[in-house]
Amino acid sequence: MEKSRENTVYDIAQLYYMAMLTGQQIQYFAETLGKLDTLTMIAKEHLENQLILQVDFDRINVNRTNLQTEVSNLNLMFIQQLNMLKYFTGISEDDSVILTSTVFDKRVMEYPALNPENHLIIREIDQQKKLLELQMELVRAQNLPYLAAFGDFSYNSQQNDFGKLFSDRKGWLGTSVIGLSLNVPIFNGGQRYYQQKQYMVQSRELDLTRDYTKRLIETGTRNALIKVRSLEQTAEMQKRNVKLASDVYMVISDQYSRGYSPLTDLLSAESAKISSQSSYAQTLVQLKIAELDLFKSNGNLLDILK
Repeated sequence: MEKSRENTVYDIAQLYYMAMLTGQQIQYFAETLGKLDTLTMIAKEHLENQLILQVDFDRINVNRTNLQTEVSNLNLMFIQQLNMLKYFTGISEDDSVILTSTVFDKRVMEYPALNPENHLIIREIDQQKKLLELQMELVRAQNLPYLAAFGDFSYNSQQNDFGKLFSDRKGWLGTSVIGLSLNVPIFNGGQRYYQQKQYMVQSRELDLTRDYTKRLIETGTRNALIKVRSLEQTAEMQKRNVKLASDVYMVISDQYSRGYSPLTDLLSAESAKISSQSSYAQTLVQLKIAELDLFKSNGNLLDILK
């Protein structure tokens, strides 16, 4: 039950982050599209004044149309992702879902400390070990002699007339038996001995499985933490790169509107800005999913619900 709940939480969180990525990309493209609309009007004036060629104006329109198509496709994907979220979380289709924009800004909680003992698989193995120990205790108890007390008390009556069966109290005779029963196991063909040996082998196998699983969890958790730290650094670099690309685009856009920069520089700056924004958003999603993997590998995934 708990494992199924963990998988459900993981899948819903992953879908949530993917929807956040789509929403963020829509926002980035919409901002760029708004600026392209302004540049289109400027380019039209330049074309009318014969400052640029028709092919340059057409290239801007092609970029603008491509962005409009991309935004339209992303909007469709975003709606589908929200519908999937509603389905998995039991939200009515008529209800609206608002994704928080702060999910990428900071972590909700600190990363979990390495604690394999808290992992679901380790706890399941420990539970199997306890059940096996109880079975071993039961087998050992069968080798011990035991003394049991017993007793019985009853009334008997015999009558030729059924009507006098309960009216004639003198016809009833009481009997009672009290005693002790001693059972001393002597020989059972070695069945309990071999059964005990079998349980000991199973217990040893569980110990080995537990040690192997524990090391596997520790390795997986360390690797997950390394991945998280690496993605954190990548996200910081790409965040600075987004700002740099946006600043360059703003400068080139201003220079183009004044007639100081060629169209190729503007389109190149626009492409670099869109690429940097998309890479940054994708890295943030990868980071959040890596955090999920870290919590899951350490057995703390359900803690994110607290």
